[in-house]
Amino acid sequence: MTHPLTLQTILSPNPTLLTSELGADEIVMLNLDKGSYFGLEEVGKTIWDALKRPRSVAELCDVVLEQYSEVDRPTVEADLLIFLGELLEADLVTIHAQP
Repeated sequence: MTHPLTLQTILSPNPTLLTSELGADEIVMLNLDKGSYFGLEEVGKTIWDALKRPRSVAELCDVVLEQYSEVDRPTVEADLLIFLGELLEADLVTIHAQP
């Protein structure tokens, strides 16, 4: 199922996930409901850390741009919408609010 994410969509982590940090730049997650295991590194972990509280996709773009200033905003927005869509499909995040 495809979910239309926009820059105003507010996401939060799936509260049922088990997570563990494997270092400063890596995190692993276990979705017990699906029996799936996932890992995120570097930029993915930066985004995940920013989701410790519900945030809009636009706010997450700001976080990425602060950390990785060599990338332009349109590229970050496009890539982030794809990445977050994948997290949503894997049931790692939930839509907290949709405008």
